[in-house]
Amino acid sequence: ANFWALLSSDTYLMSMASSTSARKGEASAAISEDVIGYVKGADSELQHASAFTPEELYHLADVRGKISAFHRVFYSLLAAAAACLLALFAISGSPGVFLGHARRAMLLSGVAVGILSALAFLLSLDFGLASTAFHRLFFSTSSQWLFPEDYLLVNLFTEDFFARAAAGVITGSLI
Repeated sequence: ANFWALLSSDTYLMSMASSTSARKGEASAAISEDVIGYVKGADSELQHASAFTPEELYHLADVRGKISAFHRVFYSLLAAAAACLLALFAISGSPGVFLGHARRAMLLSGVAVGILSALAFLLSLDFGLASTAFHRLFFSTSSQWLFPEDYLLVNLFTEDFFARAAAGVITGSLI
């Protein structure tokens, strides 16, 4: 849920983009805002598509698809969790029994999030390795994601942008 909340916040994403971008100025901010709106699915097309190479455009479309899939998975899991709680309530027989089971479920899910966050933190200690593993896991081999330093996408959304975003997700999840 923390990842979803951060991903949904235009203010957070634009603040991160403006503070980490290698390119400054109103034009860069407008292009960053355009990219964020596009990959989040808020805009149907990139207004500044001509500023990017075909490889960058392909990657942005791929990212847009991954974010859309993430949202579908998130809402499906949320619905499944709600259904499980309703089923647990129905079979518990009394509110006291239900609360006892719900407390245990919350404790176990908290432990699981703590373990996953600790693992993510350990992986993020070598951000380059973690980034490579992430891209190999979630992107097909036909999707290029390593770009030369002079590409606009690399300069607007730097490694620092993604490192800070990962730190935000890990910290928020632990909290």
